[in-house]
Amino acid sequence: MEEEKEMLFKQLQAEINQSILEIEQGIFYTKEDLVKRYGL
Repeated sequence: MEEEKEMLFKQLQAEINQSILEIEQGIFYTKEDLVKRYGL
């Protein structure tokens, strides 16, 4: 169970880091883009 949490946490960190990189490069997502992208 702990390993699964660890894996999910690392995956989340990677996604956050990717988002930060995109923002730094001037790639911004609107709320609508995120809703479409993640089906929220």
